[in-house]
Amino acid sequence: MEVKRIFRGVSAKLVSDFNVSSMYEHQGNKGSFREGALRDFLASDRMPSKFGLGTGEIVSSHGEVSKQSDLIIFDRLNGIPLLYSDTVQVFPVESVYGVIEVKSKLSKDELFKALENIKSVKSLADDGVVRYVKGPIAYTGKSPRPFGIIFAYGLANNSLESLADNLESWEASEEKKFWPNMVVVLDVGVILHTAGMAYCVTNEQILNSSSIIRLHYKEDTFFHFYSTLLSLSALTELLPVDLNKYFKPSQRIRGNVVKNHEGFTMPDSEEVFRLNSDFIQLLLEYSKSVEKISYRELLIRQFGQLPVGMEESQLESKLYLYDPDSLPGILAVSDAADRPSTDEHASALTLIPAHSIEINGDSYVIPYAYFKPDFFEAIPGRVSG
Repeated sequence: MEVKRIFRGVSAKLVSDFNVSSMYEHQGNKGSFREGALRDFLASDRMPSKFGLGTGEIVSSHGEVSKQSDLIIFDRLNGIPLLYSDTVQVFPVESVYGVIEVKSKLSKDELFKALENIKSVKSLADDGVVRYVKGPIAYTGKSPRPFGIIFAYGLANNSLESLADNLESWEASEEKKFWPNMVVVLDVGVILHTAGMAYCVTNEQILNSSSIIRLHYKEDTFFHFYSTLLSLSALTELLPVDLNKYFKPSQRIRGNVVKNHEGFTMPDSEEVFRLNSDFIQLLLEYSKSVEKISYRELLIRQFGQLPVGMEESQLESKLYLYDPDSLPGILAVSDAADRPSTDEHASALTLIPAHSIEINGDSYVIPYAYFKPDFFEAIPGRVSG
């Protein structure tokens, strides 16, 4: 039996179903029909059971939300949909393998819309190293970026060549990490990235790609799409979902992931404040000129001794201490014992009290003595109490 013949029949059925959908006058019904036809095929035991199929939005623990995605391939076994109903579905990005944008006729405008949708999904992934726990062991790993495929039932008075030119013009101003993994036009062909003679399909391969290629597979296009979809899904290894990150979300500031930098209050104000981007940038610049210290060293510098009962792993964890003026610890101040811990003068002279924030997975400890009003901004819509 020739497997290609089977998929040629499937392709013909999809085209037939799409032609039937063109009889629907309401665009909403038409869109649901074309997406449903592809989803129904993939859902009919054509994908391994661990891959679920949905539609909707994808969110990150930084409070970001993607544009609406036509088809979302998510982790059915270990993933955690935040909201799942027949009409509204929301997935954490850690549960998503990739997305498929489904189009009727792939014009230049529709191509650009699909590309922006895919970019909105790919931009949710963290670029840095992520710490996570699996069983009794703690790991670090790079968060995978979801793949993105554009699937169209046909052209729109254009050609695969003109679409490739349009894609190339869009990619000229975009980072490679946001580029689509494949563009598919049913019964016409596909557009892929290449590096020399090798096809670049995965996100990692695309980062090393140098050109675009058009492959006119014609009636075998669907076979190539399906096999590539299975490969991309299988090769994407998701990390465990940590919903605690969504309970107290971080924020992306100038491309940096920042956490625990908000929740400050000021005298005579009901507003809630956070450290602003200028101060975050100041910390990052300062960290380039100093070495990390252990938590053990920080405690000794702050208090002159170690608290009882702390575990060795805690004491040896590394952090950045923001201390450009080399402030003394509390015991180094001659009259520290006579001062209450809330004394403003002590705060201005010593390493305590201090606040800890996280930037790109690294801990930064900032003594209150260095906080200035110019380093804070009010959080829109947040009030204390």
